[in-house]
Amino acid sequence: MNRKVFMERLRECLADISAEEREDALTYYESYFEEAGMENEAQVIEELGSPEKVAENIKRDLLEEPQSSIQAPECMEKESSEEFSSEDFEKHEQYEEYEQKDKSGRIAMIIVIAVLTFPIWITVAATLFGLIVAAFGVLFGCAAGGIAATVGLLISGVALIGMGIGGCISGSIAAGILVTGAGFFVMAIGILLLICVVWICGRAVPACCRWIVNLCRKPWQRRKERMS
Repeated sequence: MNRKVFMERLRECLADISAEEREDALTYYESYFEEAGMENEAQVIEELGSPEKVAENIKRDLLEEPQSSIQAPECMEKESSEEFSSEDFEKHEQYEEYEQKDKSGRIAMIIVIAVLTFPIWITVAATLFGLIVAAFGVLFGCAAGGIAATVGLLISGVALIGMGIGGCISGSIAAGILVTGAGFFVMAIGILLLICVVWICGRAVPACCRWIVNLCRKPWQRRKERMS
């Protein structure tokens, strides 16, 4: 038996199935023979067995396959998806309503707590405000006092230097030199004090202002973090 005879007998044995299924089966075995090659036709026929056996196996496989797959109509799928979407929408509305009620409840609770604890937090706020004002007062007082002392020392130093030079000219050289040295010493103290005042005004005052601003911002930052 060669390939041609095998395929003709297989076609005859598959005459009782649909034309589409028969052609699919014949095409499959034709491809099988072509892949094996002409020199291996006898070996392929021996492996497959008789055409009747092959046809029996094909029919059995067709009977075991599901005849049809039941699918829901598109209108039913659309209707179910619409129902699901409406349910989701209702749940979303209920969730938003719950969130609004919960938010209103929290605001009311905060107001009640603020009213009940008014004496406590107003005292704390007044104390903090007093400390801040006192700190600014100390800083500005030190700065103003330092500036006044610096000006006084510089003026005194210049005056002493002038007196010392005058004493040297008038004949009291030793006393003049002593007074002049004292004048330079007083001026040096004034210059050092001026440096301290400049440092306080340029560094300490801005640092204190930043600390106070950060201290006032902390409660609001914590509130934002809790809300987020």
